[in-house]
Amino acid sequence: ANRHDLVAAGAAINAARREVEVAFGQYYPSVSLNLGASLYRESVPTGRDWDALLTANLPLFSAGRIHADVRQAWSFYREALLVRARLEREVAQQVQLAYHDLSSSDARLAELRVRLAAAEMAFQQAEGSYRVGRATNLDRVAAQDALLDAQLQVASEAFDRKVNYLFLLQASGVLREQIEAGFAIAATQPAAR
Repeated sequence: ANRHDLVAAGAAINAARREVEVAFGQYYPSVSLNLGASLYRESVPTGRDWDALLTANLPLFSAGRIHADVRQAWSFYREALLVRARLEREVAQQVQLAYHDLSSSDARLAELRVRLAAAEMAFQQAEGSYRVGRATNLDRVAAQDALLDAQLQVASEAFDRKVNYLFLLQASGVLREQIEAGFAIAATQPAAR
């Protein structure tokens, strides 16, 4: 999973799981020891240079609060799991849509190239007919217009295909790696003059 939103959702799941463990840990008794040392003491007793405090905590009367904390932590954990599942579905849908757009663009580009070849042949025929006097200049200009329109549509669809390819890379989460790899290759090749 190279997408940052999926990585963040995974981190949120791990954090929520830790919160469950922390909330459940409140059921256990705890013991703490505080030590203190004095260089100079003016209070009573003056003969001691250190002191210690041992504290024990037994959660006898706070079980209801702890139970509510545990339930809330589990709720946040389940919510994080659901968010991750929703994100995975959205990513899969985005990748599928981007792939469909790229496939459609490829099919349209192939169709437009056939149309371009037909327009080139029609222009050559109109040009030849004009030279021998069998066609008017209007026929030649109309064929030239159809050729230029077909060339423009092919160029436009080729651009759209590149954009759709970039959308597919972005949706699958590998766009950054592809760009960095391209920069690395460009840096190793000598500059063209």
